[in-house]
Amino acid sequence: MKFVRVIDGYDHLWAVKAQDKEADELTLLFRNWNNGDYLLDFFMEHFDDLKGYFHIERLDEAVSDTFEDAEALQELVLDFPYTEHLDSLFKPLDITDTQSTELSREKARNVG
Repeated sequence: MKFVRVIDGYDHLWAVKAQDKEADELTLLFRNWNNGDYLLDFFMEHFDDLKGYFHIERLDEAVSDTFEDAEALQELVLDFPYTEHLDSLFKPLDITDTQSTELSREKARNVG
């Protein structure tokens, strides 16, 4: 695996890319979040979590919400001028971080 620039010519946003993959993980993530078939399969597999944790009863609602959230996040992360201020949105990667941290429920869904 290696780190690759997400936006050519700019050093402020990097993603992991496995040697056997065609694209970096951020690109693959946004592709999946914009793929209705992928999302439908994912939400069908995790329907109990969808109902119990997010209180969503319909798969089409989950897919639609994900499309909207993915578009907003992609714009925020990849479009200028926002990309120059990512440190205010995300905690920068630190080489000394060795443990995972559980996020609060508010991180899971845009409630605004």
